[in-house]
Amino acid sequence: MTLAHTSPWGDALAAEPLLPPLTGRHRADVVVVGGGIAGLSLAHRLREELPSARILLLEAVVVGGGATGHSTGLARPGVWGSMRLLHKRVGAAAAESLTRASLAGMAALHDLVTSEGIDCDLVRGRMYQLPVTAEHVRRYTGDLPELNRLGMEADWLSSRETAETLGLQGGFGALRVAPLYQLDPLRLCRGLRDLLVARGVEVFEGTPVRSVEPGARVRVRTDLGEVDAAEVVLAIDGYTRVSGLVELPVVPFRSQALCTEPLSTDQLAALPLRPGDLVLDSRAYFNYARLSPDGRLILGGGRAANPSTRPGTQPRVSGGTWRRLERELRQLFPALDGVRIARSWAGVSGATPDWMPIVGQVQPGVWFAGGWNGRGIAPALHTAGWLSGQLAAALHGQALPPPTVPWHRGGARPAPVLDRLRYPLRQGFLELNDRRSLHTGRRAPLRFGRDGK
Repeated sequence: MTLAHTSPWGDALAAEPLLPPLTGRHRADVVVVGGGIAGLSLAHRLREELPSARILLLEAVVVGGGATGHSTGLARPGVWGSMRLLHKRVGAAAAESLTRASLAGMAALHDLVTSEGIDCDLVRGRMYQLPVTAEHVRRYTGDLPELNRLGMEADWLSSRETAETLGLQGGFGALRVAPLYQLDPLRLCRGLRDLLVARGVEVFEGTPVRSVEPGARVRVRTDLGEVDAAEVVLAIDGYTRVSGLVELPVVPFRSQALCTEPLSTDQLAALPLRPGDLVLDSRAYFNYARLSPDGRLILGGGRAANPSTRPGTQPRVSGGTWRRLERELRQLFPALDGVRIARSWAGVSGATPDWMPIVGQVQPGVWFAGGWNGRGIAPALHTAGWLSGQLAAALHGQALPPPTVPWHRGGARPAPVLDRLRYPLRQGFLELNDRRSLHTGRRAPLRFGRDGK
């Protein structure tokens, strides 16, 4: 399946490469491998930092055709887990640094889109986090003081207020958090590609990289050519392992979503969501819903997995997973019972054992930026600002500035057998938590619709 046939993004945009592949021998200052938001935003910042440098961006298939273009177009603050759990895992200081960095990435996204005039349907909204159990209520309400202290706008809606605001029947309440950004991720990628080309960055599509050989200069080999580069950045996220270019504890992590046909005016009026709103529940395999710019309801969630995949192919999703997702959409939104499901699609992001990104120099002249764990837009934008400065210093023969991104890991270690075992173990842990959320204790029977209709 091609991108245009599976996701709702950029219907008028070509799903096949528009730019030619790299051929022959080249010499460059920086090569960026990967045409998702991480690689594109880095190349954009590099052009600002290094106006006269020769910068090449190599994309295996088509810009925006990977994790970014198959996402649901969300940029939200924070990293994986609640603030309480984050404090427990990394400590108070690191938790604050991680959260503030994600907010800085969201601000960078807004500045990029507005200053460059990129047409990607960017809208600022709010996130409603819906606890499924009473324990999750305690978790969410406990996070409120810290979220507001760190610069977010967070408040708690009681069951009555949630019913009045969202038309949610049977809920425990909701944690409402801003800011949140929604956008068309494919248009963002294609807009950035066009900007880069116009400013002299050489972008090649249909150019999978077959090997990266570090040294005093880094040799990058593709099917039809090669590049001798001073610095190389791998921004390949969920395709890290299948590429074979570097050994890091990053494995592919699949997520999926579906969307309805465009809703009528009456159907939209019956929904609690407005443009910019996001609702998500508190299960391990949480569902989340938003509206697309053309009035479709998008629901993401269902069972995640660690798939075998390669660039340009959609990971396999079982019929049972799709049926579960559709069933839960109709349970959550009874007013849409007869609405047709128009599209379904899956994407692959990179997952790490500790749910934190990996950004740093991994070999002489070779850098990595990825392991976004499904929340890449904000951290990737923040990373681009720091990493471009690192690369500029390296090219000018200067000492590298100290790291200012909290997910920096210089020389991240290869993935031993133990790391490979962590992923199926984590899968089992998530599934156990999911079952417990659904089947133990008093569960909130979530339904959207005024008076339960």
